[in-house]
Amino acid sequence: FFSQDDFAVLAYFKTHSTIQMIIQFMTQGDIWEFHKIIGYLNLRLIYDLFGINSLAYIFNNHLLHTLNLLFLYYILVNLTGDKLKAFFASLVFNSTYLLYFSNVHEYLVTTLCLISVYSFVKFKSHVISIIFFTLSLLTKELALSVPLILSAICILRRKPLRSTIPFWLLSMLFGLYQAVFVLNKLGYSPDHPYATTFDH
Repeated sequence: FFSQDDFAVLAYFKTHSTIQMIIQFMTQGDIWEFHKIIGYLNLRLIYDLFGINSLAYIFNNHLLHTLNLLFLYYILVNLTGDKLKAFFASLVFNSTYLLYFSNVHEYLVTTLCLISVYSFVKFKSHVISIIFFTLSLLTKELALSVPLILSAICILRRKPLRSTIPFWLLSMLFGLYQAVFVLNKLGYSPDHPYATTFDH
């Protein structure tokens, strides 16, 4: 369902173009200087296509949640070779369904992270994994856990950790990018989508 923050974001969509939104989020960030642009692009697409029809947002979240379950299952099968354990682990994960439409950030970052991890363990080339990891960083900062997960997988499989270096480097670059906004307080302009729900 829509929460208070969701209505503020919808009002922002109504008065700003997609290009304006991208520029503002990449150069200013949100109220906490975060840059969750991929999640907002997802919400923006739904809004442009279906307006405030709640069924579209429900379907979107359910679709992402289903994808998360499938990717988690295939990752665990790939790592353990045990389909039964992978199924029950995914079943437990299924209980984490979130209700707010704005939780699309959590769903989407999980989807992108799982695709990154799946690509890492499935393919010799890590290009696809790196691309999805980069997208996940622009979705929510939870993505910073991916290099740790990949390092753990390498240790578990007794493979060299050098394959995780690009992910650590991207994490460091993103951390520096994020630090610029935090240290210089460039985030949260009065024109921000949260302006209707937070005091200046």
